[in-house]
Amino acid sequence: MAGVVFGGGQLGMARLKHTATAISGAVRVAYVRSTATSKSERIVFDLDENKMWLEEADSPMLVLEGSDHALGDFDEQMPEVLAFLGLSTTPVS
Repeated sequence: MAGVVFGGGQLGMARLKHTATAISGAVRVAYVRSTATSKSERIVFDLDENKMWLEEADSPMLVLEGSDHALGDFDEQMPEVLAFLGLSTTPVS
């Protein structure tokens, strides 16, 4: 008769690896969905229920190439943002 006995640390590491794999899988799925739909995705973690799920925004997102996505270049990016929102009458070059 043979058996495998795990120490407490080994079982904890197995759970940690399983959880890390699940989270990285969710990140990959969210990235692919976001890229395909141009909508933002977020991963929600319910720590009380030990669950996670993806939520998708209702509207498309704008990713500005070369931007730091902060307020550092806000004045330079404003025309493109307004055009994206349909609030600008001036064409963006």
